[in-house]
Amino acid sequence: MSLPFSSTSRSLEKRGLRLAPLTLLLSAALALGWIVWLLGAPITQWTKGDVIRITPRGVIQARFTTLPAMLHFGQPAWLQLESPDLGLLPLTVAGLPTAAEPRLLEFYIVSETFPIELTQLPIKGTVEIEVERLTPLTWLWRSYLTPQ
Repeated sequence: MSLPFSSTSRSLEKRGLRLAPLTLLLSAALALGWIVWLLGAPITQWTKGDVIRITPRGVIQARFTTLPAMLHFGQPAWLQLESPDLGLLPLTVAGLPTAAEPRLLEFYIVSETFPIELTQLPIKGTVEIEVERLTPLTWLWRSYLTPQ
């Protein structure tokens, strides 16, 4: 038994109208959340260098290929040794680059206990320095909208 076309189209219209406010509300909430993230979520930029050596007084020296212009004493950094069971060790910047060594930085270990003896040289690993925190909007602006 077939239904007339007018009754079929009326039933379809009624179903569609019930979901429209809910769909509109969910879309608006998703758009608002994305805008809040775009304007306020921090994205941390890091620069990475290789550990050269650890001095007898416990200062870690690392060489970087590129260094940010805004380095300062006490800036947070992390040491990742090649041994996977050691994890990340917190560091702070202790010495800034000099004219003789423009890409060499020195770091102090923040942790009270260092997991290995300093006599086990050479130690291999990487050091990461937190350069800056940007919002996604600032990152997009610098990447795509400012002339290079």
